[in-house]
Amino acid sequence: MTSDNPASNAVDAALNRSDYRFAIHGVSTVRRRGRTEGARSRQNQSDSASRSRTTPPYVASNINAFDLSEFATPERLHSVFRILRAEGGPGAGTDGITYGDFTSSEIYAALRHVRGKLLAHEYTPHETRQVRIPKGDGRYRELQLHRILDRVIAKALQLALDTYWRAHLPRLGKDVCDVYAVMQTAMQQSDARFLVVSDIRDCFPSAPIDTVLECYRRHISNTDLLWLIETIVRGHDGSGHVTGMAQGSPSSPVSVELLLHILLDARFGTAFREIPLLLRYVDNLNIVCRSVREGREALRFCEDILRDHGFTLKPERPPMDFPMDLRREHPNRKVLGLNPYWRNEHLHFTIPGTAYDSLRKGFAESIVRPNPVATALGVAEGWLGAMGPALTNAVTPATVDRVIRIARECGFTELRSSDLQLTCRLAHARWQVLTSEGSNRGDA
Repeated sequence: MTSDNPASNAVDAALNRSDYRFAIHGVSTVRRRGRTEGARSRQNQSDSASRSRTTPPYVASNINAFDLSEFATPERLHSVFRILRAEGGPGAGTDGITYGDFTSSEIYAALRHVRGKLLAHEYTPHETRQVRIPKGDGRYRELQLHRILDRVIAKALQLALDTYWRAHLPRLGKDVCDVYAVMQTAMQQSDARFLVVSDIRDCFPSAPIDTVLECYRRHISNTDLLWLIETIVRGHDGSGHVTGMAQGSPSSPVSVELLLHILLDARFGTAFREIPLLLRYVDNLNIVCRSVREGREALRFCEDILRDHGFTLKPERPPMDFPMDLRREHPNRKVLGLNPYWRNEHLHFTIPGTAYDSLRKGFAESIVRPNPVATALGVAEGWLGAMGPALTNAVTPATVDRVIRIARECGFTELRSSDLQLTCRLAHARWQVLTSEGSNRGDA
């Protein structure tokens, strides 16, 4: 592909000509056919040597003083590229290009070009590649994989505003252990022993874009920032995209969190005060209540609000034990990944069998990552961290043995029992700290 664009020609002149090319936001960039591993190794060494000189990603200390020029420097965007290369998924976008396909000169050339597009308000994300991810129950979750530079811009925006949103969105960045801890404290300080559990059906694909943008405008007046947010949220289709946040974009979780915080959380808190208590985790609704009647009333309140904005809840037909009486153990009652029950004024947890299916899937996906063993270890540690409330001293040995057995079945023999046992102890200790802090603060 060739280009009449002067910027494209400048990039071509700066790079060695080769057999074929690819286009990034209209700029022609050389791809070398058959690049040797030695060349890749030298590039990696060069990147490692320059790490200490890397300019960090832009952070907007004052959200309405957002500086688009400072945000979009090639050096800052390159830092984000490196973060994504180390942590992001390996899948390519519609152009088939992955992080490893870029040399340092190529990525900087592309970033300089996209900077010009951003400053001129001419940047538009490319179309995404649809990927279906099995959920394990015969259903699929659809991800939209962006091209690499589109991911860089969206991730850079998420990092730039992260501090602000964490200060204004109380649930952002919290994990399931935080939710469990607040749940236990609320139950200890009241006579609430029932729990309503529901999900927002297809939450991200159903999000109304105009309402999302209106929620942003409640916080932001900076015109450059509002333009960038709308550009990323609407994506390739621009103003024609009126419904649905792209699952897989770094900017989507914050957008959905902001939307549901304003539409649902704030209104629920005003209507019900302390109990019933809505503990939302992304699109999962968990409502602590004192009776079946109270729980159903609270869920109807959520349902009415969400329906007004195009959302529906699932399941349509609640199970027989709805709301759940947590004083009764039930082996198939899963709440945010664990099976909770109430004993001796505390929540207790067991690990459901389906959780191990998710672990196995994580190990299987690790095989295709650049460092499979390190990725598999991270999968095991992350999984055990999420199981922390259930990992008592009595449960830990059998759990670790099962994790190691599944890892070996997937081809990973490097995981050590002693390392995973330490992970279990730390995860359970964090749970104990969270519940102790909640009791001392009197938080509900």
